[in-house]
Amino acid sequence: MEQVVRERDNLGKQLLRRNDERALLYEKIRIQNAVLSKGDFHYGQRLEDIRLLKVEIRRLRSKRSLLDKSIPNTEELRQELFHLQRELLRERTRNSILEEQLKPINIHRWRRLEGSDPGKYELIQKIQSLQKRLIAKTQELEESELLLQEKEKLYVDLKRVLTRQPGPEVAEQLQQCRWTLRDRTKKLKVLSTMV
Repeated sequence: MEQVVRERDNLGKQLLRRNDERALLYEKIRIQNAVLSKGDFHYGQRLEDIRLLKVEIRRLRSKRSLLDKSIPNTEELRQELFHLQRELLRERTRNSILEEQLKPINIHRWRRLEGSDPGKYELIQKIQSLQKRLIAKTQELEESELLLQEKEKLYVDLKRVLTRQPGPEVAEQLQQCRWTLRDRTKKLKVLSTMV
């Protein structure tokens, strides 16, 4: 009888110990489930952040594309206006030169002015020489302006190419998201192996 009582007591102690172990295991499982649930929540948040960042990147690219389409047209119109203004100025200069040449200097144009009035003849020669120099300088100025316009266009094109390159902050944000996502994935794998 004593042996039966001892066995019963031993079995009771073992049962209590097993119940304590089971309660401890249930508590560990509950904690791990809570951690896993929290990890799932944060993982979902990171996925949502990534999705929102992708949407923002698409929106910014679309906006940049629209700006790129509108800027060249504006730049071309500005350059065309500048070119037309220069052309108008050049034509006005030529027109005034031609008008000056058409004005009669002497009533008897067929007579040589050289012999009758040498002072006026020298002045006319100087005027003609200055007019030729003015035309030459105007042509040089036009060539310089065309060269300047080409340089400006090249500068605008290079600037546009540089603005299309993504900035370092976007790359850094994407890298940070990748690291966070990789870290969360590792933690979830560890938690799933523990369960």
